[in-house]
Amino acid sequence: LVFFNIPFKVGSNRIQGILNKPKKMKNLFAIIIVVYLFTCCSNDDEIDTSLLPHKFVMVSMASMGPDSERTGEDMDWQEYYIFDSDSTFLKSRTEGDKTMEEEGVYKTKIKIDGEYMILSYPKESEIIGSCEHLSSETLFIIDRDHLRNTWGACDGPVLTYKRVD
Repeated sequence: LVFFNIPFKVGSNRIQGILNKPKKMKNLFAIIIVVYLFTCCSNDDEIDTSLLPHKFVMVSMASMGPDSERTGEDMDWQEYYIFDSDSTFLKSRTEGDKTMEEEGVYKTKIKIDGEYMILSYPKESEIIGSCEHLSSETLFIIDRDHLRNTWGACDGPVLTYKRVD
């Protein structure tokens, strides 16, 4: 028998070792899958406390068009979120000389493409940036210092927030 251009005897220990490796690999693969399943799955209500409590200020506003990003005073409005460790938040938006504030509750949710914060408001408001125009909005957690809204998925502005302490 020739295996990878190396001659082996049919009854040799080397061939038996090679033939048994698939079983060992299957067992190893099964162990890796089990460990992965236990470590990757989490409760949707889990909150990453390394993010909280903190203030996130809007630092950029963009649309789908080229060269549309605006920052600082060039943005149409200024806004921020304050997330507290008791799962509550405050959102404040200032447009011109008008300031609006809304409070609500949030939870984190892990989806296939990353971690999100789901914000729920007690009522509908014009400062809620949502594709559904309901009393909730979703923020993508870019990293522990940056958030981005998901409103851009339905032609709304893409808003990016930076943590400030």
